[in-house]
Amino acid sequence: MLLAIFIQGALLSIRVNIGYLYLMELMPKHFQTHVGSLWGISEAAIYLFATIYFWKISNNWFNFALIGYLMNIATAISAWFLPESPRYLVEKGNMEELKKTMQIIANVNNRPLLFNPELYTKTEYVSTDDESRNAAVVQSEDQGSSLYFLKQRKIKINLAIMMLVWLITSFNYYLIQFLINTFEQIYMTAIFSSISEIIGIFCGGALY
Repeated sequence: MLLAIFIQGALLSIRVNIGYLYLMELMPKHFQTHVGSLWGISEAAIYLFATIYFWKISNNWFNFALIGYLMNIATAISAWFLPESPRYLVEKGNMEELKKTMQIIANVNNRPLLFNPELYTKTEYVSTDDESRNAAVVQSEDQGSSLYFLKQRKIKINLAIMMLVWLITSFNYYLIQFLINTFEQIYMTAIFSSISEIIGIFCGGALY
């Protein structure tokens, strides 16, 4: 059971992290914090609603789980019609696909397409160490490669720390959810666990 929980926590990064980053890349910058916080709160609230449902409404799990399955099917189908991330396409230097993607986004938002390829091919100045802020000039397409990031010591260290923290957090989070039905006051424990998470996400978004 512990191994299964660990694997589930590790694979969670594929479903949640990539989906969350994709959402943020398609979101206007001034909406990112609000939408990200709302997304986290809504996800935390699902467990709260589930607890209240099984406690006060019905112990029939099928109808409740069916809602989740239908939403997953809808998501899987609609994902094929989503435009590619503009930031990803810029990093890869794919201007033709970028124009198509931005046209889709412009149509959805009922805005005219303002596209100038030169804006996405200019060089950027990046710092490669702590002492110098005017380091080498790197082409934007070079920055999109994995090797570019992995060559930087700071990014490698931060990436390793973030992966470790995320694995530990996911493992503990799902371990609690699996074992919560063994606690003495199962419903109240689950409710307060969800409420504390919602408060934490709201406060995190407000502080950010």
